[in-house]
Amino acid sequence: MQGQATNGARFVRFCSVLALTVPAVLSIDRARAEQPPPPCHPNPTAAADEAAVRGRGDIVNLPGELQDRLAQLANRPHTYLPLQVFNEADEASQLFQYYLLYTNGFEPNVFTTIIPGVNDGNVQLTATGGNCGLPTVGAVRVVLEPKPGLPTDPNNPRAFNDVFTDISPLFVINNESGWYEGWMIHDITVPAVAKPRPDGHAQFGTVTQRDAEILKRMGTGNNVAGNVFTVDGQPPHFPSASDHFPDK
Repeated sequence: MQGQATNGARFVRFCSVLALTVPAVLSIDRARAEQPPPPCHPNPTAAADEAAVRGRGDIVNLPGELQDRLAQLANRPHTYLPLQVFNEADEASQLFQYYLLYTNGFEPNVFTTIIPGVNDGNVQLTATGGNCGLPTVGAVRVVLEPKPGLPTDPNNPRAFNDVFTDISPLFVINNESGWYEGWMIHDITVPAVAKPRPDGHAQFGTVTQRDAEILKRMGTGNNVAGNVFTVDGQPPHFPSASDHFPDK
């Protein structure tokens, strides 16, 4: 799954082992129930579920577009409501990043699109098949737990950060069940130059002058401090619905 960070966070890719190659979302109309078409069953308690989620203490103070996405997940057919976030420290959890996920904005594929002659015989084979074609959407909340003795800067590797992920629909395949794994991969920003440590290696979060010169010589010179790093030194290319693997 792919998504764009909002609220000033960096672009992030989120992947699920269910192979939903899904990118970041537009805000959802407030209080708009979204139900699948027949023969799939709608959520008979959509209004009550949405109201319950919007009124929860862990959601009521979140940014509006994030509240709207969680409400959308609640009023759809579901097994569980969006995850309840309980603070694990004496003080409240601190939201510092969130991501809104959806299934368009990149090349159509068998997991997100019905392709004649490939997967048109069974709509359930796609990521949108679980609810009769209702688009897959999701939300990721990333919070810092201000535990005693631990850093309160989420960029500090010793900080206690929690990630809460909700996706609709997220159904098992091949009759599998149990735990599923997810991970986040950050695009790397080329760091600033700083004096190396006594052993000659770069300080944490920086590069040496020699490293910076090597990076700058790659490709067309994209890899300079502050730019998103690319392996070929060319400007980054973010996904597009017009992409065509492997030539475009």
